[in-house]
Amino acid sequence: DLDNGLIIVHFEPEQRNYVEINPLGYKVQGMRNENLKHKSAATKMTKERGFEIAKKFFDAFPDGVKSELKYTEASEVDGTYFYKWLRYKDDILVIGEDLMINVDAVNGNIIAWRLSIFDYQKDLIAAGPAVSRNVAKRTAELSFNLPSADNFEPYLVINKNEPVWVTKLQGQFYLFYIGVSGADGSISFTGSLPGYVPDNYKTG
Repeated sequence: DLDNGLIIVHFEPEQRNYVEINPLGYKVQGMRNENLKHKSAATKMTKERGFEIAKKFFDAFPDGVKSELKYTEASEVDGTYFYKWLRYKDDILVIGEDLMINVDAVNGNIIAWRLSIFDYQKDLIAAGPAVSRNVAKRTAELSFNLPSADNFEPYLVINKNEPVWVTKLQGQFYLFYIGVSGADGSISFTGSLPGYVPDNYKTG
């Protein structure tokens, strides 16, 4: 199986335990081992203690990787904590490129982690847009002959290696996202976002 370029190697028919391999250099960039998860209910550690465990794991990554990642948030699912770091270039989010570390909230084991493939080195990424926010917003409206969503302020992300303005349009029945290239004003994506964006993210 493939996961955004990473090769998933399964170790059992149920496919719950696996390793993710980067085909360039065959480096391990993720894993999941359900056998490390707690077997019975017990007192859970705090998210803060879980973060200490995740942060120690994060600190073992090369400096070149750590310097491009910023911690964003923690969430709890099924008795485990998920901690996420997102990639940035010049304080602009590189959408879809991140690090996830999943810590068991009872026994403290790291049961899963995944580092995305960085598609482009940071010096090959253009962060500054040639197209303004207002022009991008109007481009989206004219391209689809639809109004912008109320109270939505377009923001800038990096998609692959170019800046993209993200705006939102009001369709007949639902709202949807439009990505407008900050390089040439072309439509980069439509519908849903190509990656996670924090709720409080604003830039551009």
